[in-house]
Amino acid sequence: MQARASAPLFSISAIMSCTDCFRGSIHDGEPTGTEEIIHGVRTYIASPDTAASSQSTIIFVTDAFGFHLVNSKILADIYASRTGFCVLVPDIIPGGGVPLSSLALMETATAPVAWWNIYGQVRRVVTVLRMMTIFMPFAIRTRGVFPSLLAYARAVKADLPAGAKLGAAGFCWGGLQTTKLTEQAAIVGGSKPLIDAHFTAHPAGMKPQQFIESYRRFKVPLSIAVGDQDFVLSKDNVATIEAGFREEYGEGKNMSYEIKLYAGCGHGFAVRADEKKTVENKGAQQATSQAVTWFKNLLWPRWKCDSCSLVGYYDTRDDFPLYTRRALRSRSSWVLSFENSAVGTLSLRGNGSNPGPSIFALLRRNVVYTSFSTHFGWTKLAWLFDLRGLLWLQLCAALAP
Repeated sequence: MQARASAPLFSISAIMSCTDCFRGSIHDGEPTGTEEIIHGVRTYIASPDTAASSQSTIIFVTDAFGFHLVNSKILADIYASRTGFCVLVPDIIPGGGVPLSSLALMETATAPVAWWNIYGQVRRVVTVLRMMTIFMPFAIRTRGVFPSLLAYARAVKADLPAGAKLGAAGFCWGGLQTTKLTEQAAIVGGSKPLIDAHFTAHPAGMKPQQFIESYRRFKVPLSIAVGDQDFVLSKDNVATIEAGFREEYGEGKNMSYEIKLYAGCGHGFAVRADEKKTVENKGAQQATSQAVTWFKNLLWPRWKCDSCSLVGYYDTRDDFPLYTRRALRSRSSWVLSFENSAVGTLSLRGNGSNPGPSIFALLRRNVVYTSFSTHFGWTKLAWLFDLRGLLWLQLCAALAP
């Protein structure tokens, strides 16, 4: 499927109707990542801890402020640290994002002014005219940005090693761009999706039906975070989206889609929340956790118990959950299937006498090779562990009966 180029991706009228797209606070803190040119695009790279990382990657598409607003880089750092994935923030806005001076201009333009306050009314008119000189060029510059983003995303996907996955996170203006990425194949004319997991917070410039239609081709797992005071994507629109998804795609089981509404939060809260406002700041933190959980469950290799209903993800920082160990220990025998980047799915048998966290404890210590014959009833098992987080398993002898 080729990108639709006939219609602008973010119209001037949409920009001017979304005052909250250009409001918010600048967060304290310094980004810890680096900037490099990747596939011809200046990119901020947020890297995870080297001892606990995966080769999967997330492309983070900012709001209209682009690289000017430090919040996006700080949030990308948090995503990388908490997920174990490399997070790429491409500077895809031609000419750069909206300047930070827009924040103050918007506050002035939307502040209440008495009808008899001539100075205040004149100041408001002048401010609106200044804003037009910023927003109109932005709308024009970004009309043709999507093909460049698509080429960038496809190049990133092509560079990933076998088995690694690509996620996308988009915010406000960026939410429209990442939603369109989910409609695309990994290669031109291909049948496999470009994006493996998608999170978007308070996306702008889209109608409810567009979410449903964009999801239709590849059904890329979708997680949406939106505030109940969002004037761009209102509660009524959210209800329409939820109803449309349920009607066409069911109840959203098995992490196919989710939509979370945050009380007391307006548009832009996930990136530009005022840290002094308790409710809004808490909503931003919860939206971050929503994204982290979504990506960890969908981009890390997964395991499931074929003998029971347990399903989960694993990475090098998390031991086997205690409740899972207890559930397995209660069974006389069980089979775990591991989604493995090198060999596909590998099923391993065990018994309830000592299912323990042996596999995961060894992974946490970055064990390169070990063999044992008691814990899981195997005659012998050899391990190779990639320090970047991917598990390579090789059975050296037949499984014990």
